[in-house]
Order: sequence, then structure tokens, then C-alpha cells
Amino acid sequence: YRPPLPTKGNIYEEARYYVVSNGRATGVEHSCAYNKDGKLLFTASGTVDSINYDEKYLKLLEANPGSVLYHNHPSGATLSIDDFCFSAKYKLEKIIAFGTTEEAEYAGRALINEGGILFDVVKKSISPHIFKHFRAAYDAGKMSREDGNILLSHLRNEILKSQKMVEYEIVKPGKITAEIIKKYKDFIKEIVESYGKG
Repeated sequence: YRPPLPTKGNIYEEARYYVVSNGRATGVEHSCAYNKDGKLLFTASGTVDSINYDEKYLKLLEANPGSVLYHNHPSGATLSIDDFCFSAKYKLEKIIAFGTTEEAEYAGRALINEGGILFDVVKKSISPHIFKHFRAAYDAGKMSREDGNILLSHLRNEILKSQKMVEYEIVKPGKITAEIIKKYKDFIKEIVESYGKG
């Protein structure tokens, strides 16, 4: 997979090309942020699964609420809880993750402005709920741990979305993610709909 060449002046296409092309070349995460007026605030890079932003970049985000952050996920995975907490803390209009070695795109934003609240809800309530269902499925031989690991972030995001704490969209799933979501469609529905019902 190679990202299509961007149309000059198209921020979305230019951002996608930048983060995916650099991600393919280096094997790590790259990002770029634009404010709501379409001005490029910064570009940054990190490790295979995170970016530790320089303080000057964080101050730019603080001074520009409503910005959009684009980045790549070398794993091809969906948005993480860290992505949503970052979105909340810096009041992003949207955070977008692209696949690096395959065409994939996930988008979302926090609907509350406190990342700590999101993290606590996931840690204390959502994750235990998911793991309870996962353990039962593992014990019954209905799901492999590998599939569970792939499904975990998507399930967290779907539950946060159902509770109106985030907006979450799979614009284009990666191949493996699409297969797993299709395979466990009914299981996903059961876990999301039973959340908060005891």
C-alpha cells in the first residue's frame, strides 16, 4: 500500500500522505496538526506505538482549540484510549489515525474536555466489563486471545460512543480488523448493549 499523491492545498490528503509515507519509511508514528484555519501547527514523530510531544507543540495545541491531529498507526490498529484522552485534553475537533502498511482510517474526538475522566471510566468500568465477557469466551473456546487483543480497542471505543463520551468512526478498516469485527458482530453487540446493566 502506498498513499495516493495529495492534491495541492487539500489538507486531509497532504496530511495523510505525510504521515503514511514517513511511517512507511521509518516504521514509527508520525503526526501533523492543523488549526481550524488550516494552518500547519507542527509535525512530529515518535516510536512504533506513541509520540511524546515536545512542550512547545502542546502549547500550540492549547492555544488552538478545535485543531485536527493526523497520525499513522504502524500496527494498523484503531484509535486508542490515549488518542481520545489527548483529544479531550487539547480540545481537538478530530483525531485521525491512518494505517501504515495498508489502507485504513479511524476518526473520532472526545465529547468531554477531561482526558482523566475518560481514562478512569475505561480502567474502572469499561475494561472490566469487556474482560468479563472475554474470559467467558476464552474459557468456552469461542474466541482466541489474539482475536481478543485486536478487538479490545474497538470495543472500548464503541462503548464510549454508546455512552456519548466520544465520537468514533471506522472510515476504512484494515483487513484484519474488518475480518474480526465481522466475525464477532453479535458478540460485539452483546458486550456494548449490556454495558451498565449489571
